[in-house]
Amino acid sequence: MRISLPWPFRRRAPKARVSEESLPFRLAILAASLSAAAGLAWATGLLFPVLFGSVALALGHRFSWRNRHRNTGRVRGLLLLVLFLAIFWMLADLTVGVTGGVLPQAQFALYAQAITSFDLRTRRNLYTTSMHSLLITYVASAYGFDLIYGIFVLAYAGCFLAALAIAYLEDDAKSATGWQLRQAATSRLWTSVALFSLPCTVVFFLILPRSEGAALIMPAMVSLQLPASLRGEIAPPIFPFIEVSSGGSTGASPRMEIQTRGRFNQQAVMYVRSQIGSYWRGLALDRYDGASWETRIQRRDLRRSAGGGFDVPRLSGSATAQEYTQTFYIVQPQPNVVFS
Repeated sequence: MRISLPWPFRRRAPKARVSEESLPFRLAILAASLSAAAGLAWATGLLFPVLFGSVALALGHRFSWRNRHRNTGRVRGLLLLVLFLAIFWMLADLTVGVTGGVLPQAQFALYAQAITSFDLRTRRNLYTTSMHSLLITYVASAYGFDLIYGIFVLAYAGCFLAALAIAYLEDDAKSATGWQLRQAATSRLWTSVALFSLPCTVVFFLILPRSEGAALIMPAMVSLQLPASLRGEIAPPIFPFIEVSSGGSTGASPRMEIQTRGRFNQQAVMYVRSQIGSYWRGLALDRYDGASWETRIQRRDLRRSAGGGFDVPRLSGSATAQEYTQTFYIVQPQPNVVFS
């Protein structure tokens, strides 16, 4: 007697891993990955890590192509061990900065893709590494504050779309008769759409009302009642990036990172009462490198005066000798900041 189990409980035979035989498809995926890596190098300045990761990525694709029909179980175990070592390196670089602490998360994303590239045998594996390249593109976008970075994004998108087109065309080419029938049906469809859209566009343009000097839709303004406690704060990115800074234990640093989304807090820090219109500063940031502001002004030592206060040295080139009294009311005390 044979008992048949319901279909949800039946054991299905595992699907065989079909190796990807298309070399142009693999090269298009590799080009997309290299475009993402080039964008990361341009946005962050990590030239050596990106160069090393790109060479390893190309070697991994070459190894996967040559061994696509072999059993690479031992190689897969070795790659898993190397990947764990890369994770430990990233954690160590985040905590103590063993290799400088320069964007260890971005470097790990690049190295992880290079490690996994040695086991890209199937089309699914290649699609997975292309999504990995998309993650690297996101990481670089947090530092690419320029329209030039759009060139790398377009290059990645173009290579990935080319890979999709190659996969589609080569799958259809495996059956010549089916490909010819589908090509004829597609040609008839787009020809019909073009012939139908052209007269519809002309008719729509002729009947469309065109008023002179008056808008068809008048603008309107809507007032919203916002709560009084609403504050502007810095919104962190979805995946925060950590970089070791030289601010010391006091928290004061001559460098201000602006790799954040949102806007700064608008709450007042101090009020000033002065006899004339005056200018004051807490920290002068005079150098911008595309991602952050940095000060190059040397620190000035303050001398305590006889009255118990501090004398601020006069800036060089100041011709006036007249003094004015200003009163500062500090609303939010700032550590290691002297306003002058």
